[in-house]
Amino acid sequence: MLHLFLLTFGVLADNTDISLGAIANRLLQNPGGQPYDNLTRPGAFGDPTQVQAQFRLNRLFDVDPKTNVFAMDLFLRLRWNDPRLTFPEPLHNEALRIDPSLIWTPDIYFYNEAIQSVPLDQTLKISNDGTVFWSRHYLMYLATGFDLHNFPFDSQKLPIQLVSYSNSQQTLRLNWYNDSGGAAYPDPIVNKTFSSVLWNLNSINTTLTNIIFRDGQPQFDFLTYSLFVDRDPSVYILKYILPLFFIALCSTLTYWIDPTAVPARVGFGVSLLLASITLNFVVSADLPHVNYPTKLDTYIAIIFLFVFISMIEFAVIHVLRVMGRISLSPSIENTFRIVAPIELVLYTTYIFLPGLEVNPVRIVIIILMIVTFLATASYFGYHHIQFKKRQALEKSGEITPLKA
Repeated sequence: MLHLFLLTFGVLADNTDISLGAIANRLLQNPGGQPYDNLTRPGAFGDPTQVQAQFRLNRLFDVDPKTNVFAMDLFLRLRWNDPRLTFPEPLHNEALRIDPSLIWTPDIYFYNEAIQSVPLDQTLKISNDGTVFWSRHYLMYLATGFDLHNFPFDSQKLPIQLVSYSNSQQTLRLNWYNDSGGAAYPDPIVNKTFSSVLWNLNSINTTLTNIIFRDGQPQFDFLTYSLFVDRDPSVYILKYILPLFFIALCSTLTYWIDPTAVPARVGFGVSLLLASITLNFVVSADLPHVNYPTKLDTYIAIIFLFVFISMIEFAVIHVLRVMGRISLSPSIENTFRIVAPIELVLYTTYIFLPGLEVNPVRIVIIILMIVTFLATASYFGYHHIQFKKRQALEKSGEITPLKA
């Protein structure tokens, strides 16, 4: 190395117009000494080679919960020191730019990469002190698990995991690269034009994890950028939630149709039931398939229940009228006219409140739903008692039975 230094320095002293390309050739050819070995890491028989990494995030797109994959446009920057690549400082403090395949580069890869990607472009620069800076631009498809219990008002953690392999001698160690220096973890580097369709970037977290297997097996260094993003639910509200709500609201209008108009009541109820089934097929085709119900799945089930109850209620009213129990019919109709829309609004508000935790607003809504149910039960109980009294009076002949 000393021979190389003196030779290069002598050339610079004699000819200040020497090109950086010539310096690069001398570094790699190493005349008079051992040729540069791009398969051997720096300090192969010494301490582990320290490699520092940094991400620059440009854009998040194609977040697909169906396949548990999301895509990132990003730069991966690596920096390490290779003493074999030192040279006298050239004119204008320039750095060498060479092909990465000509020198040793660390074996580092994306742990949660879903589809193998090739760098769109890359740059490798060598400073005179042997510091190597390697920047690669990726369009990266990464895998992660999505938590969709709160869908479509969910928040997700999207990790970008970089891992290096070290054997039992710890030949390679991975850490963060900070432009400002001194800090263990860098501030998130995010392009000012960072954007995503349907997702809003909330925060970014950085972690460094070391994993050692049993019995002194190899060690892995994990660098993780975790993006915490919130889904924009506007499109789901307009396309799915509002239509479902209006279908259920229309089902409460059946209680205002004269129960003697059997074709009108049956036709209206069946039309709403078919409309809700059709919308459910449309919604299901666009929603992620998971083995647990999401918020939207639960709401769809409740909408079916409201429509189905409207059909059951009319069947009960019709049977009561056929059996001659006409006095119970108006009370049942009046109850459902008031209670059904109130319960629909309360439940819709409850299920789509932000977050999964129990909060005062949810507690108030639960109390209102319970009070409404108890008031309805009391109302039915009162009218049932009145019906029994009237039935007894009709049998004794004190009053005239009502006609259907």
